[in-house]
Amino acid sequence: MYGRFVGLDIGTDTIKIALIKRGLTDTDLSQILQIKTPDSLQAFSELTSIFAEKFLPKNDVAVSLIGNPVSIRVLSFPFSDPKKIDQTYEFELENVSPFDLSDKVHGYHLVRRPEGSEAIVCMSQSEDIKQLVDICQSNGIDPKVITFAPLAFGALDGFLLGERPLVLIDIGASRMGFSLFDRGGIRRVRSSSKAGGLISEMISRSLGASHDVAESIKREGFKGDKNRVLEEAVSPIIDEIKRTVHFFEIEIGEEIKTVILSGGTSLMPGINDYIEERLKKEVKGFFIPDLGENNSAIFAQSFALAMYGSAIGRGRLNLRKGDFKYTGRDSELRRVFMVPALLFSLFILFSIYRAGARYFELKSEVERIEAQINTTVRETFP
Repeated sequence: MYGRFVGLDIGTDTIKIALIKRGLTDTDLSQILQIKTPDSLQAFSELTSIFAEKFLPKNDVAVSLIGNPVSIRVLSFPFSDPKKIDQTYEFELENVSPFDLSDKVHGYHLVRRPEGSEAIVCMSQSEDIKQLVDICQSNGIDPKVITFAPLAFGALDGFLLGERPLVLIDIGASRMGFSLFDRGGIRRVRSSSKAGGLISEMISRSLGASHDVAESIKREGFKGDKNRVLEEAVSPIIDEIKRTVHFFEIEIGEEIKTVILSGGTSLMPGINDYIEERLKKEVKGFFIPDLGENNSAIFAQSFALAMYGSAIGRGRLNLRKGDFKYTGRDSELRRVFMVPALLFSLFILFSIYRAGARYFELKSEVERIEAQINTTVRETFP
């Protein structure tokens, strides 16, 4: 989709916004914004004000599920045509899913393989989708795309440098997302509720300190006299990472070479070296040139959502379907083509005017020549 598109990352601590502009040949990052998450998202006027003040599109928006999905399944097919998969994947899902699908919303992200394709199916409760849509619409926003953040990171495949297979781990305050990439792109995803907030909670519980003190200790990172407390607090995160990496290696039958970290928790001093020592794998931070070093970690998810949403189509996960199908107008798309359409209309009008003017000019010239001929004939043959 051409034009401007917003990635809206709604976290428990902060809301991050990334605005991109997609053209015919390239995509540019226009601006990034960050605001504190309110206690009640439904009554949050600041988000509405920011969209109005910054002239952000209110419809061309991609947002991720706030919580974890009910289920993530991988279905294999001997073909890769999205039209065929649309017709068959629900039947395959019913056969392998233990859930009643009547009160669920589900969709898939298509992964093409040499022998066919795989559909990464994400399933969510209908009530969760409704709540997310209500939150956005109560703030004057009607998102065109609702997806799953670890899948959205597939749009940033070209920014992931390192030996593959690799895992991108986005560690936010309340969620930790895992995206596995092989040489062909994204391959598997997973999410966990063990994230940065758990580290602060465990530090606070261990020391009997306030949340602010725990956050201060976490920001100090792996240095000073409180390393033991911090290591104990981080241990559940490390265990979750180890289990997920091991699961991914079993899934693809290949050793993972590189781990890339993003999210606010990845900025903790010494976290890369600490995880690298325990995983025995190369660990490095995520970097997007347009965002810079620190902003790459903080705005990685919102940027990924904007990139993924702006290229939405068949074979990409969008949970705005069924009762929650997007019915708004493509205002940004019309805005993109409005100027070329107006210029083309002016060109047509100018061409018609020019042709008309030329016609009357030639007509006058013919009349002048005819009059001259008549005069010459009368003079010659009186």
